[in-house]
Amino acid sequence: MEEIVIRSWDNACRDGGYTENECADSINNPVDLGNHEQLQEENRRQCYDDGFEDGKNSNPYDKDRDKGCSEYSGSYRNGFSAGCQLENTRDSCDLTIEGEAIYCRDRPDDPACIEFLRDSSNKAAAEGGICGQDFPQ
Repeated sequence: MEEIVIRSWDNACRDGGYTENECADSINNPVDLGNHEQLQEENRRQCYDDGFEDGKNSNPYDKDRDKGCSEYSGSYRNGFSAGCQLENTRDSCDLTIEGEAIYCRDRPDDPACIEFLRDSSNKAAAEGGICGQDFPQ
């Protein structure tokens, strides 16, 4: 448990709004390490709330914030999706989150993907045999 606390402490401390000096002073303080779970929950909630606000306000999906929140089980993404779905369909929110390159490749019938897929280089490769090669006929 202590190793996990030490590894995640830097991110949790920074994301919690503490200064670098406050984080450095707290890392070796057993009382503050005991508060790690509370700090981690505060950070998880902040990531979710940030995502929710971004999604609700139709802001772009913040990949950097999502990466910074990755320690908290997709909380930014989940919040963004929930906020986005207040006014949009789940598919349109997924498109916003994943981007056309990921979302559209497997959805040729989705009207939101028509322009993207008109460029033949954006279409998914045809499935074939072993290693993507077609079997001889």
